[in-house]
Amino acid sequence: MVLSLHIRSAATNEVVPVKMSKMSRADALQTNKEPLWQSSWTSEFISDKEKLKYALKTADGELVALGAYRVQPTCVAVEILYIESHPESNPTITKQKKYIGIGKAMIAFGIALSCNHGCEGCVCLLYTSPSPRDRQK
Repeated sequence: MVLSLHIRSAATNEVVPVKMSKMSRADALQTNKEPLWQSSWTSEFISDKEKLKYALKTADGELVALGAYRVQPTCVAVEILYIESHPESNPTITKQKKYIGIGKAMIAFGIALSCNHGCEGCVCLLYTSPSPRDRQK
């Protein structure tokens, strides 16, 4: 399945094309730099080799979101284990988001991943989360 993803600028409502690629070590390390992400993507929870980790980026390489997915061994569905947007667009961190539609793009990618693995587009969302950062430091 070919997927064409986009998000929108919250300020202008203009379409912002984005691409999904495998998460790199640099992408994961960026979550530990200012502005801090809600979760460290270098954590043991996310480092699990069974998780497929992807980065959503704009055409100029700006990291917008990260997602952890897993294809169920029986190939019934793809589990969307954890998705998180950059702090500038994360509604639990900021009041004024830079981009909107990130969650839709991350779920649409999970559906495409499901199709590409023979799961007919079936996905399930699981509530599994790394421990939140201690922001009281």
